[in-house]
Amino acid sequence: MDNTRAVQCSSTHKVLCSNDHMRIPKSFLLSSAECPIGFVNLSNDPSSPECLNFVLSTGTWQHMNYMCSIIHANISKITGDLHYRLFNYIRATPSLSDHCFWIGGSDHREEGHYTPPPLVPCSWVWESDGSDIMMGTPHWDACERDPNGSTWQNYLCICPPDYYFRDCANDAMMYGICQVEV
Repeated sequence: MDNTRAVQCSSTHKVLCSNDHMRIPKSFLLSSAECPIGFVNLSNDPSSPECLNFVLSTGTWQHMNYMCSIIHANISKITGDLHYRLFNYIRATPSLSDHCFWIGGSDHREEGHYTPPPLVPCSWVWESDGSDIMMGTPHWDACERDPNGSTWQNYLCICPPDYYFRDCANDAMMYGICQVEV
């Protein structure tokens, strides 16, 4: 079994690369005790890290999904109070605080709109595992009525000032957030 992964060098990976292409040992990228190099641990529990990497170049959701896969990560699944910790981290980090970010939710397989309870659709899912995305507050802005963008807004993003979940235009260019499980 090959325990390496081919990585194409680019400005995103320049710290790791010296050639145009190289093979990086998976054990180098993933550590069982801590987050991999380049990832930030936003967990409150030291025994269960929540490792996120902020891709600080813009691209579409599909591009960010690909960028995450290069570093053995998924485009992020932001659930529970990780959303609150992420909000606080972004707001406290000047290089991040004025930007939108792609995260790992989508309804591109089946179009879904927000419908007030009890008729909440299950078509918005996390791409990493196919699990349903909880609709309504606290993750979605109750005043915006998102998701509402039809087939041209199929991917989830978070934007200032509140970083609620939004269904964003498929071709929008924004930063991304990757996540690994360790």
